[in-house]
Amino acid sequence: MQSASRIGFPPIHAAAILAIAEQASLRGGLDHNAAQQLAAIPAPTRPRQRNVACYLNITVALLVCVAAAIAVLRFA
Repeated sequence: MQSASRIGFPPIHAAAILAIAEQASLRGGLDHNAAQQLAAIPAPTRPRQRNVACYLNITVALLVCVAAAIAVLRFA
């Protein structure tokens, strides 16, 4: 389940994939029916990654702009 969530599958889809695989193994392997069931499951979506460096760079740039504006207003 953890591997599936890292890939981008929600828990409900991961559980469905596991159930389909278990049923297919009981029948002797992946058959046409199991392949159709797996094809019906939506593709994984990439999990949103937090880009801390991007937010930090934006914050620093905004602070530099504010400091520059204060300096211009102070010494103008």
